[in-house]
Amino acid sequence: MADRSTKPIEDIEIGDITAGGRVTGVMVFEGDHHAYDYLGVVVSGSHGVFENGEWMRVRDSAYGLKLPAKVERWYLHDTTSHEIVSNGVRFTDFHETEMDNPLQVTRAAASLAYLNETEPRTAQDNRRKGGHYA
Repeated sequence: MADRSTKPIEDIEIGDITAGGRVTGVMVFEGDHHAYDYLGVVVSGSHGVFENGEWMRVRDSAYGLKLPAKVERWYLHDTTSHEIVSNGVRFTDFHETEMDNPLQVTRAAASLAYLNETEPRTAQDNRRKGGHYA
């Protein structure tokens, strides 16, 4: 969080102020996908990560270790900066991860930040669904 406190990903709500900016969208996806451990953070291989002064995909990083088990439920959010900070590591948010060329337009697509604000998901909604994502 912006105040250096921590909060489980499933408890993040629209409007929360994180180290990556104000949360503008919260999503839960189901379906088994390969997960990676990036310095203690479980993320998808398609997430962008800021490493050694440049953006790259977690799956292309020497620090991204593919986990043997797949994750069946993913908790994701968008922020005003299109960045997520976890364990001191900068990752791209959901919309930057899913864009055609997200690592080159990390800040250029700020207009995407408003998506999902019209249908906010609360932490209570997320807890009912269970799952994990760090």
